Amino acid sequence: MTGDDERAHDRSPLAPGDTLVGVATEIRRCLTTSPPDRHEALRWVAQFIAVFDKARPAQQPAMVADEPELTGDERWDALLAGTAEHLFYHHGLAVPAWTGAPTRFLEHWWFVSPYRSVHASALVSTPAAFANRGVFVHAGSLTSV
Repeated sequence: MTGDDERAHDRSPLAPGDTLVGVATEIRRCLTTSPPDRHEALRWVAQFIAVFDKARPAQQPAMVADEPELTGDERWDALLAGTAEHLFYHHGLAVPAWTGAPTRFLEHWWFVSPYRSVHASALVSTPAAFANRGVFVHAGSLTSV
């Protein structure tokens, strides 16, 4: 690939699921089904993390820069902000200001897994960007398979 081709590739449009705004839209959709499909919602987050990690560094900021609309569930709003903070921190990028909004933190802890038997281990293994928002999720649950 020539230098011009690489620069053009860096500017290629992102698919809706390749941005946190698009992921928030999908989560809203998942949460409005009957019953709500929380497993699919979490899969969207894990898929986004995988796409972000594989993206070119020049594309990564655009994937998270725009603040996603609220999902209608404060737990998922906090999880999305934690996702942005976690990714930006680990990729050496400045964390977007929108992640610090009070609507992106929980007053009461949320364990993403419904299984109480894994809550203690989630306390230990949750990445800091999620835990400081009151969201407890095993790091492995954020991995796309």
